[in-house]
Amino acid sequence: MKKLNIAIILMIVGISVILLSIVIERKKKTSDDLEQLSTTIFKETSQLKRRLKIVEEELMLEAPLPKRSATQPSSKGVHQILVSQVLALHTQGYNVAQIAERSSLTPSQIEQIIVTGGRV
Repeated sequence: MKKLNIAIILMIVGISVILLSIVIERKKKTSDDLEQLSTTIFKETSQLKRRLKIVEEELMLEAPLPKRSATQPSSKGVHQILVSQVLALHTQGYNVAQIAERSSLTPSQIEQIIVTGGRV
């Protein structure tokens, strides 16, 4: 009778260990899947932000509006915010090529902004 009880106890312990290992493995897999999903969402969000920035810069270069304000493009088709950024970078010591790398403007547009001080 004692041998039967010990065999049953060992069998129950063995089955419990197997079930526990399955549960732990699934938890780990779920955690890995969640981490992978989080990374994918982060990458996609970053790509969307970059694309949105490009679109915003392209929209800023469109034709000017009749009245110029701080949020409207200047008469040269360059948005006033970009003009302010170019002047700020130039003041900080960046040259035309470096400013062109950081913006969607051409070097000639940047030179004209610097020469005119951002005025029309």
